[in-house]
Amino acid sequence: MTREWRDLARPSAVAALLLGAFFCFGNLGGRGLWQDEAETAVLARRVLVYGMPRADDGVNAVSAELGRDRGADGVWNWSPWLPLYLDAAALRLFGDNEAAARLPFALAGWLCLPGAFLLSRRWFSSARGARLSLFALVLSTPFLLAARQARGYALAALALVVLLLALDGLLRGRRRAALIFATAALTLFYTNYLVALGLFAALALSAPLLKPDRAGARRLARAAAVALLGAVPGLVYFHVFGRAPSWNAARFLSQLETGAVLLAAFVLPWPFALGLLAADARGDTSSARRVRFLLAAIGLDLVILAAAPWLFFRYLVVLAPVAAVLLGAALDRLSRRSRAAAAVALALLATDLYARVPLGLLGLSAARWADPGPAHSPYLGLAGEILRGYPSCDKAAAAYISERARPDDVVMTNYGDTVLQFYTPLRVRGGEQGPPWPADPDWAVLHPYEISRDPGRDWSALQFLRARVARPGSGDALQPFICRDPVLADAPDPGTHLFRPPSGGSSLLILRRAKPD
Repeated sequence: MTREWRDLARPSAVAALLLGAFFCFGNLGGRGLWQDEAETAVLARRVLVYGMPRADDGVNAVSAELGRDRGADGVWNWSPWLPLYLDAAALRLFGDNEAAARLPFALAGWLCLPGAFLLSRRWFSSARGARLSLFALVLSTPFLLAARQARGYALAALALVVLLLALDGLLRGRRRAALIFATAALTLFYTNYLVALGLFAALALSAPLLKPDRAGARRLARAAAVALLGAVPGLVYFHVFGRAPSWNAARFLSQLETGAVLLAAFVLPWPFALGLLAADARGDTSSARRVRFLLAAIGLDLVILAAAPWLFFRYLVVLAPVAAVLLGAALDRLSRRSRAAAAVALALLATDLYARVPLGLLGLSAARWADPGPAHSPYLGLAGEILRGYPSCDKAAAAYISERARPDDVVMTNYGDTVLQFYTPLRVRGGEQGPPWPADPDWAVLHPYEISRDPGRDWSALQFLRARVARPGSGDALQPFICRDPVLADAPDPGTHLFRPPSGGSSLLILRRAKPD
């Protein structure tokens, strides 16, 4: 351990950690919360008031599933509570603002950097490879975007890194490894149970590739059993297996195809994956076995998540630190032949080249950045966003309404209702909450896009608002508010995230119902 920490303290590694700190912590409040982040922050506020995450406080309801995400007592039961309690602590300590809401997860994301270094150093016994793994993760714009979110994805990634470090300790018979393994597994589960279950199954199926001895396998089985026992209350309370719809082969194949493109474009770029497969296809060294184990776990995790009811890129970005360890191993091998080639390959991680060629050229839309950044460098785009901020439309709309609304006003929107709840004290109804909707809201916020056409969701709410509020003669006045509003521009996914405000497109609309004085 002493040698590992000495290697981490070298100037190049320290420089990478400082660069990572800029990207993880720089101007965390420079962009407004979007719907999912605001969900975390509003529920965290309720934790501070009630001691638990009440989804319905009698004034506003937090919901992303038409009210199915809370129990009869009004308490949130759709996702685990660990991120909510961490966020509540941050809001209490650092104030009720965007930066505080994002801070615990930004810290977890930053800690993934030394975590990936230590995992690489321990598994592949190469200080140079560990430094390359560190730089690969520092250059991962998708991971940095996820780390800057008030959501638990970076926390899940950190738990996975610790889990793998503990796995190594278990197989070697190190003290306290079993306790760390079980703690990391439960942290992962109580951060995001869907991501956790996919990873647990993938790691279990891939474990034989490590060829553990009998004693190590027994230690691993015991630690896994303890973790499973600790997850049982969550499995029951969150109705984990009762939420899945019936099997749909078409959905599985579609999600598998999209997920594979996203993985090869943004998490483990395809040239590195193919190079590792070619290099370690026949070797039986411990390093080769570990490469095959990690590649198999990533692939199996994708297959398992594709079978889930839904698959978002944010679930796959949890794999980024593990992918960085593999990238470091590949770059280390390449550098033995040509340091210049390894430097170029590493630098290209800051661009979108691995996504564009050939994936983008093949017409695979999932491999495209919505905003590729200056010179096709999303990394530079993120740096620019951090330095200048971004004028989020939902936050601007909330400020506009707050300055003019009366205390008893009701606001309705087709999407982004939790953002309005975070930024205003008003009563807010939204498309994700489901009907019935207020027939005559005092304010209406209309996003010019749809998220889902499922009955009763945001598209239905938009049609409701257009028919009742935005029609001529309704008594609602269009407000002088202009903000170009592309779909989910504040979300972290490469396919939607914008680093710069768009120059064109439809504006978010605000309407106000006239009231007698």
